[in-house]
Amino acid sequence: MYLVEETLIQSAQTYFEYLEQNGLGVEEIKILSYAFEDHQLTLALNQKLFSTDNLVFFLEDKEYAIGEEEEISVSSYDEKNLVLQLYFKNASLNPKNKPFRLVSDLKFLVKNVEVFFNEQKIALPSASPLPLSEEGILRDELSEEQYRAIQTIFSHPLVYIWGAPGSGKTQRVLFQAILHLLKQGKKIALLAPTNNALEQALKTLIAKLDELHLDRSLILRLGVPTLEFSQIYPEICESVKNRESNLFNFSNPRERIKEAQVLAMTLDGFIKRYKELGVSFDHCFLDECAFAPLVKVCALCVMDTPLTLLGDHKQLMPVCEMKPKDLQIHPEGKLWNLSALFLEHFLQGKALEGKLDFEVTKLATLRHTHRYGNNLASILNHYIYHNGLRGREERSEIYYLDCSSFDTSHIRGEPKSNNNLAEIVGVKKIIEGLSDWGVITPFVQQRKDMIYNGIPYDRVFTIHGSQGQEFENVIFSPVLLHYHLTDSHNPQALKALNVAISRVKKRLFIVCDYGYWMREGDQFLSAILREAKEWKKPL
Repeated sequence: MYLVEETLIQSAQTYFEYLEQNGLGVEEIKILSYAFEDHQLTLALNQKLFSTDNLVFFLEDKEYAIGEEEEISVSSYDEKNLVLQLYFKNASLNPKNKPFRLVSDLKFLVKNVEVFFNEQKIALPSASPLPLSEEGILRDELSEEQYRAIQTIFSHPLVYIWGAPGSGKTQRVLFQAILHLLKQGKKIALLAPTNNALEQALKTLIAKLDELHLDRSLILRLGVPTLEFSQIYPEICESVKNRESNLFNFSNPRERIKEAQVLAMTLDGFIKRYKELGVSFDHCFLDECAFAPLVKVCALCVMDTPLTLLGDHKQLMPVCEMKPKDLQIHPEGKLWNLSALFLEHFLQGKALEGKLDFEVTKLATLRHTHRYGNNLASILNHYIYHNGLRGREERSEIYYLDCSSFDTSHIRGEPKSNNNLAEIVGVKKIIEGLSDWGVITPFVQQRKDMIYNGIPYDRVFTIHGSQGQEFENVIFSPVLLHYHLTDSHNPQALKALNVAISRVKKRLFIVCDYGYWMREGDQFLSAILREAKEWKKPL
């Protein structure tokens, strides 16, 4: 076994032990109500599931793993209404009138990583991609830099497409690259770090396929889709519940996997199912790569298949439960904290710190975004991107609401160091009359207090929780200047603020103590507020 696989196995073992010793990554899911009928358990949950890949069911304290090959499987998950349906293959497993629990356990996913690298060998991709042919793409839909990005994809085994939101990474570059491969009859893997990110990418790609009148069944989405996704795109889902018969229609899953040209799945799904799939891919694409843990991305190097990474490393890194001081003690744990962009550094034994200097990885940068006007793009470029980012001529709509003098006597909750009741008053004023909106705050306590004061829980997000979401109108509640969360002198806080801004499709509202932020001078948020207009309630 090569040293690289040993390091990956050790990293998984270290992380597993850390989670176990510190009681992390395990959470009992609160269940509001349930019903059991015809082998199916329907659960009304009190919280959103991060993933359905790491669920464990306890029936009378006996533990059952949940998965396609297990006695209990997930049949559907309604993310909006928080309803989970589990299918019990064995009639003797009847949870009716028996004590049971549902647990989310991150350690299951970590163990899958250890098992994978115990069985597989990996190396940096070296196989040449399929050559690009002019007739294989729709050239008139591409800008010059988007066209160069596609040329790069089909010229090098390992490529990183870097672009801000709205730069065409998915809708133009990824789609056209996949279209070229589809026309050549090639097999493609489309991956993302989360279910949400995967389905966002698929929705974009399917819309483009529909425009060209191409068959949706060219794509197969592996794993458990959200209920909404499965209802809109049943023909691309691996398993779809037949509501009339209350049975499952698997439609010859082996044949379906063999026939589909694009297999779409999460990284965890790839790691868990790679061996059983028995598929050779001609090209792999990883979307939202900056949020993908390096240790999991290494699994994509098992096939010597051209690998294209797409993302924005000026946003958040992967979530890792290990504290910085513990990562210093256990440096192998950093493979869970670092992103896909350190792939060549790790596999070539380079330092995993500091600047991203690529030698093997070929970088293509998209510097023009249609998401932002030049007014906002110039601020983002100055503080975050430093790559000449430019936007459309039409200005971004940015508004502020000064809440410094608002009466908070009618607001429930007590003032704390990590909340701002006046901003809650301001948020409630702005959301009146808006249709497509979301509220984002860096502080967990502020989110809790907003929900406590009647703002719908599924419309209020922390910055981490907002990833993968987009809204016509985003209302941002910064609360206060905090080094780890809102201070743009801290690079990680700056990346987090960039995530919040990137959720905006049309209008950005900042609800804050305007004078407080103006006195902070050179802060990123202060610069945006200087560009903003005062919001006045429409007549």
